[in-house]
Amino acid sequence: MRERVEVCRFEDRDALFQSAAGRFADAVAPKLERGEICRVAVSGGSLPDGWFAALKRFVTPAWRRIEWFWVDERCVAPDSPDNNFARAWRYLRLLELPAANFYRIAAGEPLAAERYARLLAQRFELTENAVPVFDFIQLGMGPDGHFASLFPGSPALEEDTAWVLQVPPPVTALPAVARVTLTLPVLNRGARLLFLIAGAEKLRKLEETLSLEPSPARPVSLLRPEHAAIEFLTAL
Repeated sequence: MRERVEVCRFEDRDALFQSAAGRFADAVAPKLERGEICRVAVSGGSLPDGWFAALKRFVTPAWRRIEWFWVDERCVAPDSPDNNFARAWRYLRLLELPAANFYRIAAGEPLAAERYARLLAQRFELTENAVPVFDFIQLGMGPDGHFASLFPGSPALEEDTAWVLQVPPPVTALPAVARVTLTLPVLNRGARLLFLIAGAEKLRKLEETLSLEPSPARPVSLLRPEHAAIEFLTAL
């Protein structure tokens, strides 16, 4: 993993958000310029708020051909403050893009993982044995080292077939509710993987993750992207 890592440190979070927004615009531009659909997956939590807001200055009419998916979701009510989509939508709706282009995970409903996997197969026009390839995946990392909803020591880290899983409530992060998450087979296929990480505790965990051998105790260390290096944008 260490040979395929780029770490960029910024003096403040605003600089991080602006750089992340510019990198996103650069990543989606080639397919959009060819008139193709670009498919991206984004994460929830509080840190992406600033990135979502920073995207607005880069929007072009071609962005109407971007399809937005979620990396993971908590099994809570759609209007819960803990719902990743609901939080992100406060900012993403300001981009004035078609609402139909945003595909939330209905994590509080029965068979949510299976339904989301079928949605991916439909939108990517995939056969059963193929794997979705996102053009851009934005990720974060918790103080415990988890990303998406892949937590330290979770059996989900060993999944090598399913694209989407429902996982039990974590013991190392809050809120302690079940989640639905994309799996390593999908995340490793992303054309571009970008992490946003801020705060002293998370930066210490990132340094530990990058300096030690891969281990389920450090989920990010198990990423093995097939098409790109992993970009970590960091700030205090």
